Amino acid sequence: MRSCVFCDQRATSAEHLLPEWILNLLGSSFSADVWFGDGTEPKSWQGRGRSAQLKVKYLCRGCNNGWMSDLETKVRYLIGPLMHDLSVPLDDVSRQTLAVWSAKTAMVLESVGDEEGWFYSTAERWQLRETRAMPAGLSMWLGRCSRSDLSYCEGRALSGSASPGAPSAGFAVTLVMGRLVVQVLTVRPPIYQARNAYNGLLQAWPLGSRTTWPPSRSIAEEELEAVGRRFSRG
Repeated sequence: MRSCVFCDQRATSAEHLLPEWILNLLGSSFSADVWFGDGTEPKSWQGRGRSAQLKVKYLCRGCNNGWMSDLETKVRYLIGPLMHDLSVPLDDVSRQTLAVWSAKTAMVLESVGDEEGWFYSTAERWQLRETRAMPAGLSMWLGRCSRSDLSYCEGRALSGSASPGAPSAGFAVTLVMGRLVVQVLTVRPPIYQARNAYNGLLQAWPLGSRTTWPPSRSIAEEELEAVGRRFSRG
């Protein structure tokens, strides 16, 4: 029996990676590529609006219609303006909400792969549901895309060893939703690191330095591939 990634209930719901309200706001086609190991071919999906084909089957109706729905309600008033290039304050509460949403999205995206290869532990997924506790080793960055009509998602399992089939040491997700770029990286232990701070990305989690929006520099379309691949074994 397939169980929900966030609890022990039977998985009975197949849902889009992104909620319909985001897909409807995007309007343009949405694509996703997920690499589950170094040197592997990605799993790919593409669709437009509600017809976007990337759906996950490891969710139960209780989680999907409960705490996850409540989280979407909280975050839509942040993501909507950011997607449309509006200037909004990003205080600690806003950034924490975005970080919880990003962690949830990374965990859901990972579930399109084989269960035995998942990076996030059962305890981390259940803690996110119960207390909104962030997984250890999680960082989040925000950026502004130079185009308003791009929308895609990229996930990368980061191997801690050069050996084929080695357990994942991290998982990185890069989301482009209109003007908004969200990148979240979780590593355990910190084998991978960002090659550089990348001019154009603002680190929004962990909390610390002040984050102002929008950033002074936009990320061009041709730079996005480098953004998604900027992590190297440190």
